[in-house]
Amino acid sequence: MLVHTSVGVFDTMLWYQNELPDADEWKLVDFNVAWDSAIVDVTFKGIRYHLLLSRNKKVSACAENDVILAPEASQATLDEQNVQVSSVCKKMLQLYGRHLSLWLLPGSDSSSASPSELDVARLAGYYNGFPYRRQLRTVRGELLSVNPAKHYMRMHGHPVPNQFPGLPVFTKDRLVVKCRPELDDGISLVEAARDANVGGTAAGDLLVMKTVYRCWREDIQDFIREADVLGKIPSHPNIVGFHGLVVDGDGFVDGILVSYLDGTLLPDITQATLAERERWKSQINAALSHVHNQVDADGHRSPVAWGDAKAGNVMITAAGDAVILDFGGGWTYDGVEKKDENTVATDEKGREMIMNLLDNLPPPGEGAVIGGTYGSCACFRHWPGNTYGCRVLSDCLVQERLISACWFVLHVVA
Repeated sequence: MLVHTSVGVFDTMLWYQNELPDADEWKLVDFNVAWDSAIVDVTFKGIRYHLLLSRNKKVSACAENDVILAPEASQATLDEQNVQVSSVCKKMLQLYGRHLSLWLLPGSDSSSASPSELDVARLAGYYNGFPYRRQLRTVRGELLSVNPAKHYMRMHGHPVPNQFPGLPVFTKDRLVVKCRPELDDGISLVEAARDANVGGTAAGDLLVMKTVYRCWREDIQDFIREADVLGKIPSHPNIVGFHGLVVDGDGFVDGILVSYLDGTLLPDITQATLAERERWKSQINAALSHVHNQVDADGHRSPVAWGDAKAGNVMITAAGDAVILDFGGGWTYDGVEKKDENTVATDEKGREMIMNLLDNLPPPGEGAVIGGTYGSCACFRHWPGNTYGCRVLSDCLVQERLISACWFVLHVVA
C-alpha cells in the first residue's frame, strides 16, 4: 500500500517551516511518502532539491528510520494517515535542516565556493530550476549525504553515454525549468535560457524534457530508442517536434527535448464533428506514412516504427490538429508476440484501433464535452501519463483553492 500526499504550489500555511533554519527560505513543492521511503521536493534559497530518505535495513536504530513511517501505519484510518504523512514530511525537513552542511549547494553568487564548484552546479542546471537530488543515510554509524542513484533510486534509469552522433546536445545551464511540480515523474516543462538558442527555439519558447530517471533501469532501452528514433525522423507537422539531447555535467545523456503541445489526449476527446474526425484520421495517416517511408543514406527504404501506436499517444492540439508522440516503443497488443514489438506490422494494428476509435466518436450534442468549466473559465483536462503539454489551472480555480489555508490531497492506492 502506498500513501502519496501532494502539496499544492499555492500552499500558504507554511506548516512545515517550524524549527527550520532560515524558515522563510523553505518552499515546499511536493512530497511523496511510502511505508519505507519518502521524497520531498523543496526549494531552499532559490535552489530546488529532491531530498530523499529510505528505510535503512542495515542499521535499525538511525536517524532516517526514526522519520520513516512504521509498517503498522498502514492500519491507521485515513485521517490518522493524513496526520502521519504530514508529520513525516515535517520531521524529514527538520532532519535535513539540522544537517545543512552535508548537502547544501553554494549559491550562484557564493564567494566561498570555488569556481569549479560553481561551474559544476551551473552545468547541472541547479541554478535554473533543475533539482539537486540528495539522500541522508547512516553508514558505519555516521549520517552522510549520499547519491540516491546508488541507494533509493538504484532501480531507476541512469544517464547513458552519448550514442547518437550528429544530434544537437544541450547542457542544463541553457534551459530553465518553468513548471513545478513536474508535469509527470521525470518530465519537466522548460524553456531556453536567456540568450540561448536551443534546437531552433529562443527564450520564452516552451519545451518538454523527458528524462531517463522516469524509466526503471530495465527499461532504459525505451529511452534510448525514443532518442534514436526521434533523431532519425525529419520534422513533420503531425509528429511531436524533436529539439535535441540533454546531458549531465559528465556529458552523459539524461534527457530529450521535444515540443510542448497544448491540447488534449485523444482518449479524452468524447465528441467530434465528421470534419474533425476525417481531419485527424488524415493527419495520423500522414504521420505514420512519414515514419514508415524513411530511407537510409543510400536511398533505400528503411522504415521506422512508431512502436507505441495507440490513442493515448495522440494529442489533439488547441489548434485542432492531431500529433503523434511517444516513440519509446514497447507496446504489445493482445495476440502480438514480444518479438513483434516495435514493428510496422504492429503499428498497423495500432492504427486500426485508433481509426476505429475516431469512427465511433459521437457528434457534438451526443457526448460529454471535452473540458469542464469552473466559474467563468474553462479548465481543460489533461492527464499526464504521456505528458507533452498541460494547461495551467485557471486563475479562478487557483483563487478558490487559496481560500483554504492549507490544502493537500491524500490518495491511498492499494
